Amino acid sequence: MAEHPVHADDEALRRLEEDDDIKSEEESLQKAVKGLTVGNNEPSVPAAGGPVARQVEHHRLNWQRGQGGHQFNDFTKKVWREAGGSEGMKKFTNAFYKKAFQDPHIDQFIRDHDDPHGERFANWITEKFGGGTPWSQERSTRKICPYTAHGYKFQSAHDRSSAHYTAWHSPK
Repeated sequence: MAEHPVHADDEALRRLEEDDDIKSEEESLQKAVKGLTVGNNEPSVPAAGGPVARQVEHHRLNWQRGQGGHQFNDFTKKVWREAGGSEGMKKFTNAFYKKAFQDPHIDQFIRDHDDPHGERFANWITEKFGGGTPWSQERSTRKICPYTAHGYKFQSAHDRSSAHYTAWHSPK
């Protein structure tokens, strides 16, 4: 007799909760958010033995249907500057790709480690948050790099959508 789906889900949840990677991520998250105050207007109070809690600002999403996607504003520029500007973005995105290259599941979507993935991602974030147009400027000078995957010929990615399409059809 087949196991009842609810019980099968319970078993899957139990295995997930016992997974070492999940436990490690949960511990990292708890350390990262320790002492943060989110969404109330009470004064920040230092966490016991931790950093001073800081108030999180809430802002309405600046995306509206029909306006052509995300639009930066004074708040996104402020967040971008607080995160270190272009250099802060590069530090973050290069660290991300260093880890992504080591993950066999993620790495299968990355055709070439020599491409400046971290810098391009940082430029895209910078542009979306209002720090200039480095992504568009770099993209306009990027050389086309044709390749074949799964029996089809492709041109290199030229925007976010084609980059995702290229990743899904990576020859790896």
